[in-house]
Amino acid sequence: MFYRIFVLCSLFLLGLTNTYAEDAPPSAYDLFKPPTHSQFALSPSGRYFSLAYATTAKRCIDSTGAVDISAEGCSANETRHRTSYQIVIFDLEIKSAISIRPLPEDYFVQWFQWATDDRLLAGISRRATINTRRSRWRNGGTRIMSFPREQGEYITLFENALGIKKSNLNITQIGNMLRDDPDHVIVSAVKKGDLDLWKANIRTGDVERIAIGNHGTFFWYTDNNGKPVLRYDANLHSTKVSVFAWSDESQNWEKVKTFKLKENDDEDDFQFFPAALTNNPHQVYVISDEDDDARRSIKIYDLQKQEYVETVFEHEKYDVAGVSRDIATGEYTGAWYYADRLQYHFADKKTQAHYDAINLFFDDEANVSLLGFTQTGTKAVIYVNAPDIPGEYYVYDFTTSNIDPVIQQHPELASVKFGKGEVLTLPTRDGETITAYLTHPAGGEDHDAPLIVMPHGGPESRDYLGYNPRVQFFATRGYQTLQVNFRGSSGYGRAFSEAGYGEWGGVMQNDVTDAVRYVHANGSATPDKTCIVGYSYGGYVALHGAVSTPNLYKCVVSVAGVSDLVLAMKLSRRYYGHDSEFHEYWVKSIGNPNTEKEKLRSRSPANFADKITSPVLLIHGELDGIVRVEQSRKMNRALKQAGADVEYIEVKYEGHRGWSMENHILQLTAVENFLEKHLQP
Repeated sequence: MFYRIFVLCSLFLLGLTNTYAEDAPPSAYDLFKPPTHSQFALSPSGRYFSLAYATTAKRCIDSTGAVDISAEGCSANETRHRTSYQIVIFDLEIKSAISIRPLPEDYFVQWFQWATDDRLLAGISRRATINTRRSRWRNGGTRIMSFPREQGEYITLFENALGIKKSNLNITQIGNMLRDDPDHVIVSAVKKGDLDLWKANIRTGDVERIAIGNHGTFFWYTDNNGKPVLRYDANLHSTKVSVFAWSDESQNWEKVKTFKLKENDDEDDFQFFPAALTNNPHQVYVISDEDDDARRSIKIYDLQKQEYVETVFEHEKYDVAGVSRDIATGEYTGAWYYADRLQYHFADKKTQAHYDAINLFFDDEANVSLLGFTQTGTKAVIYVNAPDIPGEYYVYDFTTSNIDPVIQQHPELASVKFGKGEVLTLPTRDGETITAYLTHPAGGEDHDAPLIVMPHGGPESRDYLGYNPRVQFFATRGYQTLQVNFRGSSGYGRAFSEAGYGEWGGVMQNDVTDAVRYVHANGSATPDKTCIVGYSYGGYVALHGAVSTPNLYKCVVSVAGVSDLVLAMKLSRRYYGHDSEFHEYWVKSIGNPNTEKEKLRSRSPANFADKITSPVLLIHGELDGIVRVEQSRKMNRALKQAGADVEYIEVKYEGHRGWSMENHILQLTAVENFLEKHLQP
């Protein structure tokens, strides 16, 4: 592959000198700390770029858990890992940084967007912090800042609307950049309980309200001129969404669509999400994922007829993940999806040819993302990652077909040898075919290397062939890792994901088992050198695998895993309510405790701890609100009563995700020591 020399010399510019000896694997801290360079953005002309530069270190903290800038020294138990950020603006013409601005402590950059060549917008967030005893805290929040290109004072949008600023902890998104009006942008913010639409001056911070929402309004969609086109309102319990379209004829909002929400839906995962406007004022491109759709696709929806009139793009196998738009006009230009890697399908054949050539430049082995274009569309920011590439930024010139390397996301890992990934197409016992990814130990294939099976969480989630720091944590320590996209995974269409409904411990489990046996049969590993390590739903798979196939795994790790399906449904009903759509989803996914109690009991690992012969490591956050800590506590008790070899670590003050760096390192170190003890890599 192309030999990468990053021409901007950022290591010297920013004083970064940290590298690793080639024979020493990176630590958990090395792999999981925030990237040194992130949020790369190119200015409209392509001459300037901005990025966030991060420095992570142990810092003294105050009584709320925030960095104490006044402390001259503190004890070890008063320090925490904290990351400080600087905003760097670079001039590509003179190849020099022209502005470096440090952010206050505990602030970080969520995103960058250039409004003009002389004005940069940024979403700046302050971390919510809490002390180790959970007795004092400080609220976080996000604001949109506007920076001049070179040194000078920044301003905050809603600068002079103090009431709006105070009532909105998070003003986070630009709804429309208004390319024909470079002094203004469209932003959403709450006033008196309503999410309203505002026109904000990026040079003064002044705002003007242009549309008023309802109490349930949570999203607006506008045309190129900032005129509201669609409004999304949620019901009282945030389980259903009504979509309203503005009618010029009636001069009113008219309901055009209603759909349900699933738990943890993001905007891009909605059943009906606007992607771009068409030339017809009554029609809009949408990402559609209706109940009767075979897979997520791009369609045109007629707001007057309230029906779909055309399918623009639908892949024969994979769900659409998002769309690309023309930066100047906002027009739909294509869709992107994940096969084994990221792929784009452009409406324009010339653009597609460019993208295919860029992929070929990286040997068709990397995920190539197009993050942004210049105003004329002649240059684009490219972000590249692969199993053995942590992340790199490039600029591509569509007029010359040149790819210019800019900067690495993790330059301090440049000398680390990572494991390469391989795609496996596997047969299942019932004649179906699934995909799995086998990542080899760093340095190449090694059929004597121990195997770590890593079923993903969700279960409606999926793995793909890209950089995964958790996978590489194991690969750099001499392990192979196997990730299986079992039936029930997302991304492969509705039938594939719904094939997992009611199949906890059934078809989904069998697919993982069949994949492991396939690898064993092909000589890549043996059961006495295989452990299974799962998180969340993957933790359930690990525990159930220890029960149903005890001779397949040498050891078992479950982090925040489910052990009792009846208990899980009981907690779901208590938390969401028996008539909630979220609870209804989990009834479909796991099973109905009223009519299928025996089935759920028979597939609950905690009821069969006496069948487990492998050593087990359980880890759970005390405050987990998604998989309750009772699940691991019950499994631990059952294993101890059965006389099994079990170790249980309950981490105070942590939830299901978003653990502190200290506790993340604690978790990974415990897993590493456990695997080393039983597999001896």
